[in-house]
Amino acid sequence: MSGRNSLVLACSSRLALVVMVFVNYGGGRYWFFRHESWNGLTVADLVFPWFVFIMGTSISLSVHGALYRGATRSHLLWKICWRSIQLFLIGVFIINPNYCLGPLSWDSLRVPGVLQRLAISYLIVAGLEVLVARVRHHGSLTDVWWYPIHDIVLYLPAWGCVMTMEALWLCVTFLLPVPGCPTQGRASVPLLISQGRASVPLPISQGRASVPLLISQGRASVPLLISQGRASVPLPISQGRASVPLPISQGRASVPLPISQGRASVPLLISQGRVSVPLPISQGRASVPLPISQGRASVPLLISQGRASVPLLISQGRASVPLPISQGRASVPLPISQGRASVPLPISQGRASVPLLISQGRASVPLGGYLGPGGIGDFGQYPNCTGGAAGYIDRWLLGESHIYQTPSSRVVYQTTVPFDPEGALGSINSVLMAFLGLQAGRILLHYRGEHRQIMTRFLLWSFPLGILSAVLTKSSRDHGYIPVNKNLWSLSYVTSLSCFAFVVLLVFYYTVDVRRWWSGAPFFYPGMNSILVYVGHEVFEDYFPFRWKMANSQSHAEHLTQNLLATSIWVLISYILYRKKIFWKI
Repeated sequence: MSGRNSLVLACSSRLALVVMVFVNYGGGRYWFFRHESWNGLTVADLVFPWFVFIMGTSISLSVHGALYRGATRSHLLWKICWRSIQLFLIGVFIINPNYCLGPLSWDSLRVPGVLQRLAISYLIVAGLEVLVARVRHHGSLTDVWWYPIHDIVLYLPAWGCVMTMEALWLCVTFLLPVPGCPTQGRASVPLLISQGRASVPLPISQGRASVPLLISQGRASVPLLISQGRASVPLPISQGRASVPLPISQGRASVPLPISQGRASVPLLISQGRVSVPLPISQGRASVPLPISQGRASVPLLISQGRASVPLLISQGRASVPLPISQGRASVPLPISQGRASVPLPISQGRASVPLLISQGRASVPLGGYLGPGGIGDFGQYPNCTGGAAGYIDRWLLGESHIYQTPSSRVVYQTTVPFDPEGALGSINSVLMAFLGLQAGRILLHYRGEHRQIMTRFLLWSFPLGILSAVLTKSSRDHGYIPVNKNLWSLSYVTSLSCFAFVVLLVFYYTVDVRRWWSGAPFFYPGMNSILVYVGHEVFEDYFPFRWKMANSQSHAEHLTQNLLATSIWVLISYILYRKKIFWKI
């Protein structure tokens, strides 16, 4: 590998490191230098994945160089494991500062972090590269039909491992049922039929089961318990009265009532019993004046055990009742036993007729897949579901006290559940990001010296990744299948940033290697002591001269001056260390 190509990677990775330091110091308090609260991208969200991508590119070059010099694969695997352990431990150290506050409690030790994410990605990607890397290629390789894509074909086993990990991410994200979260996607499950009732597992939230219902003209048709022409349904009760929507005509509500000898017996606000009053009867229905408020009629009902018994319109053994509908779903309280909801269903020929997709005695029911922020997001329906499966796995695996307590979603969405943007599930997609960077390194290796081939292949990789991102996001911020989200490290986030990374790497390659317009100074020097610069800027962040008390804390100019000066000091420190040939490497 030529020194110029190494300089291309050095320049791009060093620039990413300097921008990361500037963003971590505050970025002048400008909004585009702050992480997005949930879905979307800012400049701050571009830096870390770019660093991961370039790390993958560097792995390809370093592993190839080590094998070419005669290093054994077992020795390289040992070095990779030891370096990953060191990175992980350093990361745990710097994200748990407790300076001058006494001993740090193990009960609140945060485990995930930036260096920890880098360590995991490096371990997996570098390990795969050591196992499948080819040092020398025979000249006959140019004769095979797949030579135009040999930089992919030669590494198919590694691609298979990474794609398997990505399939795991998709399955866990969209199929894992998460307590307190909504459902997206559907699964086929068998229904247990007993005595005309079907017991089905349903997602339970606050003692209520959310089930899909057949909606027609704003009304939901549900199977109800029918007894003597009356349907017993749960209704919202307030002060002993049930509020139900009724058809209103000329300020009067028309309701079906039991009729006896031309008189309608209705429950009124009468102490000690009921009164019978003659009412005008038309087609078996009694028209009575009711107090109307906001298009709804409030009527007294017979209440028993928190349920109201009301006469309903019955058709073919089903009662049609208006229910509160949200996103095509009706939320109704159901009797719950052992995490399953038992509902009465009409049975015909050994099959249950339910508002579910039924096929061969199996029902299609919704499963997990929430990608939202929780809190007051999504109208506050899922306050404790921040991050869906990603947050749930971290809380289950590490415990709530060992992950990030103040995520970026807290300010805008008022979330109360801890959530870590460097959590376990997102590490799978950071591995994919590093592996795509590894592919860029292979292009530089296999086509070294062929400038046109290298730049063409960078473009060829960026186009499908960009198209895939557009499909996954539907070219929108919030309404796609998988939105771009840095907190989750979503698949669309990785494909979008990888698309940008290939384009940016092409620009650097053309500028540094082809045209030789730039040597990489002064950003070259921090990269020679990248671990020292990153750890130092985290540890000494709140110390002078990197930070001081400002005269006007609302001034962008003063924040910008402070952050630029702090970043420049680290560039100067790295330059001095470079001149003295002092390098801290792991």
